[in-house]
Amino acid sequence: MLRRIDQKIDGLSSQMKNTDARLEHLFERMKEHYVYLTAEISRLEEEWKRTTFGETSQAKEREIKKLKAQLQDLDHYIE
Repeated sequence: MLRRIDQKIDGLSSQMKNTDARLEHLFERMKEHYVYLTAEISRLEEEWKRTTFGETSQAKEREIKKLKAQLQDLDHYIE
């Protein structure tokens, strides 16, 4: 009986290690995406400053707002 309990504990421990590894990988990907979004927002804001007002400017502004919203969502998950 103790051997079965020990085997089950070993199995659970192995599953937890796998889950931890997957979570760590996911966390690293989220950090990479955070860096990408931050850089993309900066690039678009610089382009937006150089863009004359009109449809192109409005499109860039919408994209910046969308990326900032994604960044804010990601912030909530990382914290």
